[in-house]
Amino acid sequence: MNKTEIERNRILFFCMLSFFCLFLSSCGMQQYYSLDAPAVYHRPDYSTEDYATKYFRFRTASNSDSGEFTVLGTAVYYKIYADSTRLNSDVNSVETVNTVSNGSAAARRVIETLGYKQLGSSAGSRTPFIPGSSSQEVYIRLMSNGSGDAYAAKVSIGGAVQAWLPRRFDNNHTFEFGRGDSAKYVNASNNVIPESSDEDVWGSSSDGLWYVNMYAVSVGRDANFTNYYSLVTHLGSVRIDSGSEDN
Repeated sequence: MNKTEIERNRILFFCMLSFFCLFLSSCGMQQYYSLDAPAVYHRPDYSTEDYATKYFRFRTASNSDSGEFTVLGTAVYYKIYADSTRLNSDVNSVETVNTVSNGSAAARRVIETLGYKQLGSSAGSRTPFIPGSSSQEVYIRLMSNGSGDAYAAKVSIGGAVQAWLPRRFDNNHTFEFGRGDSAKYVNASNNVIPESSDEDVWGSSSDGLWYVNMYAVSVGRDANFTNYYSLVTHLGSVRIDSGSEDN
């Protein structure tokens, strides 16, 4: 092969390489975005009967927008169970895929496979529950325990107690299951007992005991409106006795 042929082949190679790179660029390479997960500070366990510990506390992650990728905030998902055995089984199934190598698999298992619902509020839908990309502490008490404001249902974000209260996904029904009409429990007609046919419920309780399990996850969206999720953070679970005025 003479020098002219070598030079011609070299030019042909670089032309083909340039065309290949241009082809990949025009097709659009799939981009992946990473989000930090919320950090749990207090994780209640359904086995406790101590009023003082029946709350959820965590800190949202500080995530940043990147080009056409937007951080939406932190979503809070919950599900009501009729027994703790199924609750524990579902928690374990989520943990098996809650690893960096599995990407959004844990979040999708919580949302799509297990049918968890986004926590609602008395002020209407909040999607996600805590909007924005900054890190701030969140306190959630789903139901009122005992007497006085210390154990009243409430939500605090960034140290500020919100004017609205936590609700099930329909933004109407409360977590005060079966509570009577009294000064302590306003809008008692919304304090309904869960039913197995409800979208946010698994099973039917024979003893009036219900178990609410919750997760938090950072959420972002790209230019194609595809949602991305961080690893899920298990916030814990609480037991609610629909046959008692207090829990």
